[in-house]
Amino acid sequence: MDIASYDLNDGGARQKLLEAIPPDRATVKERHQLLLDAFRREMASRREEGDDLEGDLFENLYWCALLLYLVGDPADVALMWEAKHINMEQILHRRTSKQESPELERGDSHTSPAITGVPSSSLP
Repeated sequence: MDIASYDLNDGGARQKLLEAIPPDRATVKERHQLLLDAFRREMASRREEGDDLEGDLFENLYWCALLLYLVGDPADVALMWEAKHINMEQILHRRTSKQESPELERGDSHTSPAITGVPSSSLP
């Protein structure tokens, strides 16, 4: 595999790269750093594009996460955890930026401003 032929700044090229890496532990371990780089770029793309990613490009993050899982390095867990919450952050941000929740208008400090009707004490 000629990695130099893939432009990792392009989602379509990352997709082709990920498709070219077979999901077996020996292969993914050899490409661990490349996968981490691609995963970070997918996270950035998801933050920028959100749910507006074209077609199959939306799956790049999940496919890359699977390959990183197969690497089996516990140090990757924190990055995967961060990626897991990207869409939730966007949903909450969109909601609070489009309209203020009733709790904010009433001044209820015991309720989460992003999740209407859920007391903050019940949130993790």
